[in-house]
Amino acid sequence: MDNLQSVSVSLTAQAKAANENWPFVRFDDYQVQGMMLNQITGVSTLTIHPFVRDEDRNGWEIFSSFSQDWISDAHSYDQHVHPRLYTREFFNTSDGDEDQEEPPAFHWSSNGILPSLWTPDSEGNPVVLPENASELYAPVWQEAPAPDYSPNTNQDMLSNDKFKGAIKAIMKKKRLS
Repeated sequence: MDNLQSVSVSLTAQAKAANENWPFVRFDDYQVQGMMLNQITGVSTLTIHPFVRDEDRNGWEIFSSFSQDWISDAHSYDQHVHPRLYTREFFNTSDGDEDQEEPPAFHWSSNGILPSLWTPDSEGNPVVLPENASELYAPVWQEAPAPDYSPNTNQDMLSNDKFKGAIKAIMKKKRLS
């Protein structure tokens, strides 16, 4: 938890230094910080879910569409700076050829993001949330590792009952502390 708090303070300081206001924040080195924290803590993914108020929704959707280059920047980092980070060896899987010196790497592909806040239907297909669907949204934003073929960026996690319950519990605990 101390590591997560340290990253939180660092990210908040970066946003303040860049004179950015939440939720309209994009971290240029999020992949580096996120992957380092993933390795320290043993978690597989670290994701930012900014709170977006309904009155900021249109601005958020425009901002996230024009700021999606963080995905390709993160993949470039992976490919050029830390190429073995996403090998099958890292994920403890095998393609069966035990004599192979170098495990095959995953191949990244950035297809862009859905430019609207959305939630999955019963089959997992994205459904754009109607206008004024909620007073508050928590879209998936920057992730470490960065998403591959079908990024879930802009998926509103407050449309997920389990996530919504966890957020409410955290907010209640915070008010009591």
